[in-house]
Amino acid sequence: MLFVVVAITLSCLTLGGLVHSAKLVIDAQQAQVVADAGALACVINGQASVRQFVNNDDAEIVDVISTDEHCQVTIDYHNTLRNSFAVTTHANHLSTLQR
Repeated sequence: MLFVVVAITLSCLTLGGLVHSAKLVIDAQQAQVVADAGALACVINGQASVRQFVNNDDAEIVDVISTDEHCQVTIDYHNTLRNSFAVTTHANHLSTLQR
């Protein structure tokens, strides 16, 4: 009987740890997607468009550094910071994320 109780307890603790780890991974991926979208929006439509993409995903803008050729966006999503950098050539080419 004691073995069954210990096995169930360990199983519940393991499942709880896996759920917590999965949430951290999902938040990190969502944060990167938002940062990437913000950086691409910035080089395509200008710095003002970053706020639209970031606010739609319940994230907060930490920093935006923008020039005519590139844009770097840092966002905070559920206490997870992510950074993305995009460049453009202004020669009718697609803007490109840099990693």
